[in-house]
Amino acid sequence: MPRVVAGRPGWVEGSVEELLGLTPEESALIQLRLDLAHAVRVRRERVGMTQAQLARRTGSTQPRVARLEKGDASLEALARALLVMGARRAELGRVVARGIAGRTRLARAGRPERAAGDRPRAASRTRR
Repeated sequence: MPRVVAGRPGWVEGSVEELLGLTPEESALIQLRLDLAHAVRVRRERVGMTQAQLARRTGSTQPRVARLEKGDASLEALARALLVMGARRAELGRVVARGIAGRTRLARAGRPERAAGDRPRAASRTRR
């Protein structure tokens, strides 16, 4: 449950899940989408492909690939992009299964590192 921020009238504090009212399943689905999107970007860069080249191979457009790499895509579109770039089903399975351990490893590749179980905190101004 979001908490009122002391000294900040109208502000509440809580995790993203709390502020958006997400169920654990919705939160897990969002994280899965973000993990797959990150895997698409990492693989595309590793194979030396541009977003435009990936778009041509998937029958899409470069702006759509950019959105896909930000997680704004279906799970099917994310999986298709990985498979088009030569990923095997086992690799997709590893992305899905890695959870917190994978995010810690990704932190070393440029993302801020968090301890296992930590949730990002956010403050939001809401009317009460």
